[in-house]
Amino acid sequence: LFDELGHNHFQANEPQAAEQAYLRARELQLKTPRGAGELALLRSARGDDAAALPMYAESLAAEPSNQALWFARADAELRLKHWQEQAGALEHGAALGGDVLARRIELTRVLLDHRERQRANAQIDAALRELPRDAGLHALWAGYLEEAERPSDALALWRKTSEIDASREDAHYAIARLLYTAGDTNSALAATDAGLAAAPR
Repeated sequence: LFDELGHNHFQANEPQAAEQAYLRARELQLKTPRGAGELALLRSARGDDAAALPMYAESLAAEPSNQALWFARADAELRLKHWQEQAGALEHGAALGGDVLARRIELTRVLLDHRERQRANAQIDAALRELPRDAGLHALWAGYLEEAERPSDALALWRKTSEIDASREDAHYAIARLLYTAGDTNSALAATDAGLAAAPR
């Protein structure tokens, strides 16, 4: 009864009443994954992420397929500056599939920032399989490939970026730079000329 009452108050955007009902339900040992998850969201919404974390953990342990809650937990961990827990929650959420490219970008950035290259590469590879034909996104992930020290893959993606949008100077510059770094001076010069022709100043 109190668990259902808490849910009704939650849906009606009555946070104080919802939390009170859920706490009463827990006193009576009427615990449900939905109740714990909504209690976590209520606590995060009022700025108490630390108190929300045990509720996120309880709910997700019972219902690990709740993608939205994994991402809400990741946001809470971010606010608390817990990067490892943030990354773990993002990984769980992203693994559930769907339109997760924005979250994958967030996760990859965190992993690269903390030199978790193997885990970052797993996210990069997953993103490349679902990347839309968008020059900006191609450029972003090409940059991530460079940070992950995968120059050959980065070069290929920068080339795709320039194919999508020949006016992107960053793509032409990256292609020439990577070729020059690889010791292919002639190709680097040719790429520079092609870039100047495609995107003249």
